[in-house]
Amino acid sequence: MAPDSRPQARRASSQSDMEAVYRFLRDNEAMPAVLNPAKALQRIAETIRADLAFMVEIDGQLIATIGLSRADWWFSDEEAFFSLWMHIEEEHRGLRAARALLDEIVDLVSSENTPAWIHWRSPRVSDSVLAQAAEEYALYPNGREMLIRPKKRGESGDVR
Repeated sequence: MAPDSRPQARRASSQSDMEAVYRFLRDNEAMPAVLNPAKALQRIAETIRADLAFMVEIDGQLIATIGLSRADWWFSDEEAFFSLWMHIEEEHRGLRAARALLDEIVDLVSSENTPAWIHWRSPRVSDSVLAQAAEEYALYPNGREMLIRPKKRGESGDVR
């Protein structure tokens, strides 16, 4: 039987997932500042324990990850999910890997009825990925940032 070469998304859940996410981010130089290994590992572990770290794999190989935190907006008492890290391996920065990550985020946003504010740090994520995501996910792109909000009953996914 041939291996499944489609991206498969899942929540990170174990010590080995924490180590894999850490190595992936470190090896791809995906952190926007000098890395403090102990601090990074601690925050990744906390994010996994909060059930807010996601991984995308192809044939068991990690190709993308995102970690979120839950916090109040700085201007409101309402909560949102905010990205801590997000990285897609360069050769997989097309629609399939991005869609796998976005599907997980949209499921979270929908189930928690809480919006997510995502920063895309990868400069080569194509505009077509963001445009398609905007149509499908009630997403508000703004440069390299986006707000994914829960859809209201009967609402389409159009950007307003």
